[in-house]
Amino acid sequence: MKQIEIEKIIKLYTKDKLSCSQISKKYNCDPETIRLKLKKVGVDTSKKINNKKCIYCNGKTQKHGKLSGRQKYRCDICSKTFTNKTLIDSKKIEDKYKMLEKLYLDEKLSTTEIGKLMNVSSTVIQRILQKLGVTRNVKEGVYNYKYKDFDGDVIKYIDTLNKFNKYKRLVMNETNKQPIHLLLYYNLRGLNGTDGAYQLDHKYSIYEGFKNDIKPKLIGGINNLEFIPWEENLKKGISCSITLEELRDITVRVKTAQ
Repeated sequence: MKQIEIEKIIKLYTKDKLSCSQISKKYNCDPETIRLKLKKVGVDTSKKINNKKCIYCNGKTQKHGKLSGRQKYRCDICSKTFTNKTLIDSKKIEDKYKMLEKLYLDEKLSTTEIGKLMNVSSTVIQRILQKLGVTRNVKEGVYNYKYKDFDGDVIKYIDTLNKFNKYKRLVMNETNKQPIHLLLYYNLRGLNGTDGAYQLDHKYSIYEGFKNDIKPKLIGGINNLEFIPWEENLKKGISCSITLEELRDITVRVKTAQ
């Protein structure tokens, strides 16, 4: 048996994260010998309790071997097994579900619109929402943006909605004429949920342009367009990143320069 240097075995145990059994093999001795020496100098060698909860039922779990080099766990309650990769994948799915719920409840998008953003059918979105137990009032389904309450006057609301949709189409017609390929980050254009993707945004929003009776040509013009990360675009919603005065000032300066 090699001479056991306490400083070395402390380093192996605390910094290199070797077990008493692994250290004992290096010194050709019994694991209990290593454990007692570490305990004598105050090193805690008690086994750490596994605190991982089951991703299916939130029950207590035990380590259950390994799968493809990854630690595997088995639930004491539902008996289902999972690995660390399952935990990572479930977190990604959870984040997508939260985004879907936000689009449906906060942004008032339809399941068809959400399906197009996520590149899946509306039926898939409907099933996920049903699984999550997410529902909304039928009246809310008409909303595409956060309008003020119309005090139950549906006729007035629909009239306003129709006017807005007409205004939005005029803005988008103008936007589609612009040389957006010249804008910064155009080459990173992509869908929601895509890492590093950017989306076209109206700095002064279409909704605010409609509410303040701004000409569609000004809102859809190149001076009011930019590409921003999709997460920022989703969070921005109908808010504006510049004031109307700033937009008009930019427009005036560009025209003057021309």
